[in-house]
Amino acid sequence: FGSSPQAKSILSLWLPPSTLWVCGGHPIPRHSTSSSCCRFAPSWSRSSKVPSMAQQEPENCKDLETQPLLTPTKGLVNVVPDEDLFLPRGTKHAPFLDITRICCVACVAIDHGYRHFGLWNTLFTQDWVLQYLYLVCGVCFAMSRRSLLGYEMRLAAYLVIGILMNWLGWVATGEDWKSNTFNVIFHMWFIVGLMLYAIALAPLRSYLRRVQEMSHGRPPQLPADSDGPEHTSGVSVARHSQVVAAVGFKEEAWRVVFVVIGGVAFISIFCKVVLDHLFGLLGPAFATFWTSLGSGASFWGLPSTPAESQGFFQEVSTYCTLTASNVYLIVVMPRVFQQVSFTSWAVLINTYLNRMLWYRSAFERPFHGLDLMMIGLTVYSLGMRHRRTVGIYFARYWFFVIFICGLVWQPGSFGRFDEQPPEDIHMRVRVSFVEAVFILAWLIAGEHIAKPEIFTEDKLEFLNTWALIVFLVHKAVHMIVPFPVNWVFLVALAPSLWLVKKAV
Repeated sequence: FGSSPQAKSILSLWLPPSTLWVCGGHPIPRHSTSSSCCRFAPSWSRSSKVPSMAQQEPENCKDLETQPLLTPTKGLVNVVPDEDLFLPRGTKHAPFLDITRICCVACVAIDHGYRHFGLWNTLFTQDWVLQYLYLVCGVCFAMSRRSLLGYEMRLAAYLVIGILMNWLGWVATGEDWKSNTFNVIFHMWFIVGLMLYAIALAPLRSYLRRVQEMSHGRPPQLPADSDGPEHTSGVSVARHSQVVAAVGFKEEAWRVVFVVIGGVAFISIFCKVVLDHLFGLLGPAFATFWTSLGSGASFWGLPSTPAESQGFFQEVSTYCTLTASNVYLIVVMPRVFQQVSFTSWAVLINTYLNRMLWYRSAFERPFHGLDLMMIGLTVYSLGMRHRRTVGIYFARYWFFVIFICGLVWQPGSFGRFDEQPPEDIHMRVRVSFVEAVFILAWLIAGEHIAKPEIFTEDKLEFLNTWALIVFLVHKAVHMIVPFPVNWVFLVALAPSLWLVKKAV
């Protein structure tokens, strides 16, 4: 490749630092607490046009051979500013997460007992209820220090209890539960999805935690035989940025285009070519499996014949493309951008541009849940660029945001657009735009929707327990208990739990 700056920028993406050290012919200065070390830019060439490294003070400077060039480092260029953070550093509990979960569970119970609110999209509930639940789960999964096994076991306990309650409802009403396995599980598919998502996102959570630790104040671990300094806290961000700019990586716009946009394009082509062929081979087996679960599976667009499975899996490859491209952005962008909090914006834009441009059937909901949980995980770990500033204006002009959503939404629209997604691109853009606005509003201004005094002064912590119980039993209650006693029972659980808590 030679020793030009452009060649070294390309090599810095794919080769380890030690290889670059050999190819460049010059050692790279390690970050030093000495200010004199940072006054000189490293040279990739012996040409007189490029600054020489001969003026360096060797007693104060050490090479960067043992430090990966593209790894975020403590206190240097990849530090997440406080205004970008989703939660302040050290936060262990956020009341607005609980309030969001309580409100969403209440809306779910209402929808499963009286569908007309959802069919008319009252309060735009189709655009935020289930979506916020996935976001909260993503944030909580990122915050949790519980092991993956412990996390799965806890979800499994909820799953067993919820399915048992649903089964009791089917038995009590004399319904044919044996041939309707899918509908017996019903809303507990949400828990099944969370269990699968947690397994799929566990490696990504570990990766984001490493990035988070390094960008929030802890340096990366150096090799045991490294002769580098034990800490780099003495290096200023400005001085290190000068060294980084001189090396010639992270500042090249063409490189960002090549790595980010080019990578996403490659993933799209790969998924369409490889996954289409793979799913074509597995189609008949999947069709047989879903048919065995009863009529509930076909309601969500699952194939019942090999012929239907062909078109179905072509759509699935599109859904996988979006998810894979989001994973790629989350992994690569912290190593390309100086501000890792840009990653969350990129993933959010990538998600909703795809949803606007390409049709997605009812079965896409599980993939959308994974994408939303991934967004929650990413935003918590990496923050969002200028989150606090944008969030202040969102909270200040919330009425204008609702006004815009009301104008975009087509008046008189009826139906569940998540269960029967619109094929018309104009309606699809409307639905996806309104949902994107609600998602963005929660991500950047969620803490403004609920005050901690709800729990600290009003003592409403028992509503968390109420929401959990209602989520597990509401479907069985709607099936067994006649109207309006079913609603009285679910509402009466709240004061009952308050009395129990007060007595204890």
